[in-house]
Amino acid sequence: MIPQDFIADLNQRIDIVDVVGKHVDLKKAGNEYKGLCPFHNEKTPSFTVNPAKQFYHCFGCHEGGNAIKFLMKQEGKSFRAAVDDLASSVGLKVPGNQTDNRRQTAGTEANHELLELVCNVFQGNLLGKTPHTAAAAYLKERGISRRTAEAYRIGYAPHRWDYVLKKFGTTARARRQLEDIGLIVRKDDDQEGHFYDHFRDRLMFPIIDSRNRVVGFGGRAIGKDQVPKYLNSPTTDLYRKGKEIFGLGPALPGIRATGSVLVVEGFMDAVSLHHHGVPNAVASCGTAMTTEQATRLFNVADEIVIHFDGDDAGRRAAIKASQALLPVMADGKMASIIFLPDGHDPDSLVRSDPKWYEQVAQRTRRPVLEYLLDRIESDCDLSRLDGCALYSLRAAGVIAQLPKSGILRHIVSDYCVRKSGCDPLAEELSPSSEKLAQ
Repeated sequence: MIPQDFIADLNQRIDIVDVVGKHVDLKKAGNEYKGLCPFHNEKTPSFTVNPAKQFYHCFGCHEGGNAIKFLMKQEGKSFRAAVDDLASSVGLKVPGNQTDNRRQTAGTEANHELLELVCNVFQGNLLGKTPHTAAAAYLKERGISRRTAEAYRIGYAPHRWDYVLKKFGTTARARRQLEDIGLIVRKDDDQEGHFYDHFRDRLMFPIIDSRNRVVGFGGRAIGKDQVPKYLNSPTTDLYRKGKEIFGLGPALPGIRATGSVLVVEGFMDAVSLHHHGVPNAVASCGTAMTTEQATRLFNVADEIVIHFDGDDAGRRAAIKASQALLPVMADGKMASIIFLPDGHDPDSLVRSDPKWYEQVAQRTRRPVLEYLLDRIESDCDLSRLDGCALYSLRAAGVIAQLPKSGILRHIVSDYCVRKSGCDPLAEELSPSSEKLAQ
C-alpha cells in the first residue's frame, strides 16, 4: 500500500500540463489549457487541463482526474506503475524499506533485462536475416505479415532442449535466474542443477506489462502433433496470468478510436484480428477474464467485449468471466459477449471472411447483464409465484456483485421488478443475495 500523504505530495509536485502535454497538443486558454480529447473523437477542443488544481476534464466524454489517472487511462498502466513513473520523473522514491527496495529493484531489473535479451533472440530467429524456415512458413500460412509480427515482437524458440540454457545459462547464478523467470525447468527430482528449456519449437509471443517490459511468453506449437498446443510462462515474481493482458500496447490506438476492447482467448486470435482490420483486440493469458484484468481494460475502454465458443464450455466460461466483470462495471461502463459458431475461433472466422467481425459479430453481441438475467429467467417459471420468487432471489445474486455506488444496480433492479414483480434489492433478500454472489 502507498500512503495517501505520499500520493497527495506527488500530485502537488507533478506538472500535470507537462504530463498530459506529452500526449495532447495543449494551448493556453486563460488560466487553463485546452486541446482535443485523447479519449474520444472530436473536432472542437473540449478537453481542459487546470494546472492550479492539477486536474484534467473533458466536457465531451466527461473523463477527468489527476495525472495518475491520466496515465492509467492513456497508457493502460496499473496504479502502481503510474505512481512509480511519476515519482521517478520528479525525483521521489515510493515509500518502503529502502534496502529491501533497492535489492528487489536490482533483481527485478536484471530479470527484465534478461527477458528482453531472450525476446530479441527469439525475434531474430523469426524475423532476422536467416529466419527459421518452418516458423516463417507457419506465420505466412496463417496470413500474418512481417509488419504485424514486428508490432507484436513475435519470435521463435528452436526445437532444442538446451537452446536458451546454453545461450544464457553459462553459470549457476545465470541458471537460477533463468529458472526464476520461467525459461528453463529443473529435471524431476534433480538436485544437481540439470535443466532443460521450457519452450521448444514454438512461435513465441512476448507478454508485455503496463510499463512496456517483457514479463513472460506464450508459446504456440507449430508442429501438428506437438502438445500442448499453447504453453505459457509459469507464474513468477514478474508474471501472473490473471494480471497481464496480451497485445494491449498495439491495441491501444484502436481501443481509443472505438471506445471498446475485444478480449479473445488465443494470442494468435488477437494478432490475426489486428492484421485483418480489427485493431482493438487483446487476449487474456490462459484465463477467461479476471477482475484485475477487467479493471485495467475499463481504465482505457468504456466497453469490454468477450468472445467465447458457442458450446457448453464456452457458456461456462462466459458465466465465469461475467462474474469477474460485474464488480467493476461502474456507471458508464459496459460489457458484452459474442458467442462464436461451433468449430470456429476468431482467427478462423476473420481469415475466411475479413468482413466477419464488422458484419456479423457486431450484430450478435449480447450485453453481459442481459445474458445472465435471461439465463436465470429460462430456469424460472414466471407464471408461478414461487417461480417469480426464485427469479428475484437469483437476480439479487447478480445485482449483489455490481458496484454498490451508482445507478446501475437500481436500473437492473427495476428491470427485474418488471419481470417478476419483486424488488431484488429488498432488504429481506440481501443476506441470500450476498451468499449467492459468493
